[in-house]
Amino acid sequence: MSVLVKEPEAIMQSVQGFSEDTVRAHSAARNEPAWMLEFRLDAWRQFETMPWPSANDEAWRRTRLTGFDIANFKPLAVSSGTVEKAELSRLLQEEINEMDSAASMVFEDSSLRYSVFHAKLSECGVIFADLQSAVREHPDLV
Repeated sequence: MSVLVKEPEAIMQSVQGFSEDTVRAHSAARNEPAWMLEFRLDAWRQFETMPWPSANDEAWRRTRLTGFDIANFKPLAVSSGTVEKAELSRLLQEEINEMDSAASMVFEDSSLRYSVFHAKLSECGVIFADLQSAVREHPDLV
């Protein structure tokens, strides 16, 4: 299969459904290396062998999948970029303030929206990144 090279936003807006082609488009939109695509395809093949969840499964017993049409599912979201803490909802700001943490990230629809990382950790060689950035910037460590 060949993947047409488009702007990531165009790819993400055009992808609908959930299939091997979706996995390939997801990887292409993020300009991922071939090894990451293979990792995703292996995960997809594993997913295909699994039964669809049912109300008999404890983890899914209160989840209604009635009406969920995987063919109309839009798995890729167009990122609107990162924001400052003050732009997050009041509840998220409160959660971040209450955390005793040297680093935190907030994601929305699989896209990084906010990230804070204590500078001393960076000075010690700690890398704190979302998966998309880590694959792109530190592929040898992922």
